[in-house]
Amino acid sequence: MHRRQLLFTGLGITLPLTAAAQDPASAWFIFLNKGTSKTPLAPEDAKRMQAEHMANIQRLGKLGKTRIVGPLGDNGFTRGIMVLEVATRAEVTESFREDPFVKHDYLSLDVYRCRVSAQSLGKPSETEIGQHAIAFVKRAGSSPAPGDEKTFADLGAMLPELGPRRKSGDIPIVLEFSGNGAFLGALLFRAPGAAAVQSWAAELAAVKRGLITVEAHPQYLAAGLISPRDAAQ
Repeated sequence: MHRRQLLFTGLGITLPLTAAAQDPASAWFIFLNKGTSKTPLAPEDAKRMQAEHMANIQRLGKLGKTRIVGPLGDNGFTRGIMVLEVATRAEVTESFREDPFVKHDYLSLDVYRCRVSAQSLGKPSETEIGQHAIAFVKRAGSSPAPGDEKTFADLGAMLPELGPRRKSGDIPIVLEFSGNGAFLGALLFRAPGAAAVQSWAAELAAVKRGLITVEAHPQYLAAGLISPRDAAQ
């Protein structure tokens, strides 16, 4: 695994979701996407900015604001995800004000208020990482937007196939977004295997009807945050 991925996940500050983090008034899902800057970085500048980037994530963790954070594993447009527990969208922006990758447009933020449904979460490791899969649920042309930031997408109603996967523990974390953005939510899978998740998603009724699309990706998180299956049962 690339060093940058290891640094991004091995924090010791990636805390289990608390009751407060499940409060829709305080939880925000952040896509850390590629920014617009095309300027190559000298190795020493990249190293310095990475250290400052990590210091900011650690600062947020020490303040008790970081609840889930980790990189995707496929080096695509979305580089990583984060769930922050802050009161307002403005506070999300402020949390990244000194992040050098965001400040200089190497990373951009796509932010959604989110409702978190989590089960069988454990104590995250300070040094080890776990491999999982994540699926982003995106509205298609005929899919209605939830509306304002007080109205959340109902993925359980939209995707009845989630029920058995949730009951079995395959999908321990469901995040439902509000607002009028492109994405409706995200599903975190216990096991790795983005290709298998993508194949499963292709058979969802809502996907076949053209209501949604689903993007599956490898996801790295602190080991132990999502408990092993035997501990969850």
